[in-house]
Amino acid sequence: MHQTKLIYFYALTIAALILFALIVGGIVEIKVPVPEFTKPSPELTLTKLKTLCSFEKFEAVAISSLKFVDGKYSEIAKADLSVGVSKDRVDYLAEAKTLCNWFDISRKIDRKQISEREREYRFYAGILFDSNKAYHIRLENGHWKFVLGN
Repeated sequence: MHQTKLIYFYALTIAALILFALIVGGIVEIKVPVPEFTKPSPELTLTKLKTLCSFEKFEAVAISSLKFVDGKYSEIAKADLSVGVSKDRVDYLAEAKTLCNWFDISRKIDRKQISEREREYRFYAGILFDSNKAYHIRLENGHWKFVLGN
C-alpha cells in the first residue's frame, strides 16, 4: 500500500515537471481568460487624464487623445508633437496643457451625449460660471479619448 502511494506520488511529480518544462519552453501554451474589471468609460478617461495632468505629463495627455484632420479622427503621434506650429498645424502639446488647465479651474462639468460614440464635456469656471470650454470625447478602438485641436 505504501509503495503504491509512492509510485503515484513520483509519477504525478514527474508528470508535473514535464508539463512545467513544456509550458516554460513555450511548447504548450495555456491561455487563462482574464476578466475585464473595468469597462472603458468617459468618466474613467477623465479621471486618468486628470491624474496625468496633476503630474504634468502633458505629452502623455496629448498622445492619449485624438485629432480631427481632413474629416477623420486619428490618434496623435509623437511626431505630431515635435512639428512646429503653423497656420495649418495644431500645437497639440499646448492643447493638452489647456485641457489640463480646464481640469484644474473648472468648478462644474456638464456632460452631454451626442451619440453612442461621442460625448461633449463642457467645463465651467469663474464665480458665476461665466467662462466655459467644451471638449468632445470619442470612443475609438475601444477606448474613450478627448479630441484636441477642434
